[in-house]
Amino acid sequence: MAERPPRVVSLVPSLTETVFALGAGGSLVGRTRYCIEPAADVGQVPVVGGPKDPDIPELLALRPGLVLMSVEENRREDYDRLRASGIDILPVRVRAVSDVAPVILELGRRLGAVDAARAMAAEVEGAAEAVVSFVNDIQRASAQSLLHSFCPVWREPWMVASQGTYLADVLRRVGLPSLLHLAEAPGVASYREVALDEIVEVDPGIVLLPSEPYPFGPDDRDEVLSWPIRACREQQVHLVDGRMLTWYGARTASALHALSLLALRWVGVEEEPPAVPPTVH
Repeated sequence: MAERPPRVVSLVPSLTETVFALGAGGSLVGRTRYCIEPAADVGQVPVVGGPKDPDIPELLALRPGLVLMSVEENRREDYDRLRASGIDILPVRVRAVSDVAPVILELGRRLGAVDAARAMAAEVEGAAEAVVSFVNDIQRASAQSLLHSFCPVWREPWMVASQGTYLADVLRRVGLPSLLHLAEAPGVASYREVALDEIVEVDPGIVLLPSEPYPFGPDDRDEVLSWPIRACREQQVHLVDGRMLTWYGARTASALHALSLLALRWVGVEEEPPAVPPTVH
């Protein structure tokens, strides 16, 4: 008889979505208030606070056998409290697209969904390879200089990710790296403030305004369109679903495909990279 999957609490929205995509949603007994996908199913799972303010007593009362956490999204003190309670924890650290498949495989192993995890991991790896190869070929064929982008994660002050974050790696892979993504080094934070003068100096050719973590909207887009940068002159300021840039797991393959289309349309290419059947619709 197959071993029954553990009772799971997820404190990471993208992992909550991935658990459902693996067909193991029935094992979830707790989630954060930001775990909103898949919308049709997640509402039945009790909320235990947020990623950075979980209600630990309420979480423990659910008697989980496994808690899903992220090194970047969750707090060390909450990890320590749960570990001291004897709870099994899967702490993930995803800093690049290449980190996603191993996380999916380990999640599948823990949840008894090995076959589904292998299929999803293969989809992610295939999408990453196809998109990178296609974007590079098109850039060479069209004799375009390397595109570079501005993709803030916050405003007042404006903030961007540094290299060594999942968001930065996703943009790099689809051909839209940012000159504002500083390389990791001692003292360089994962996210840093940037002044408008610095943005104007690098003159990005395309601006992506994601819906999260800061909820950029039409008013923000109108403001950015007034800046003296190439992206504004060419009307290349786009509001995008932030989950494509920060939610790893079930969403990774389709996000790479969608973002690569945006990059290719900017250089005037009508072809599309090989389609990847999305795990998330």
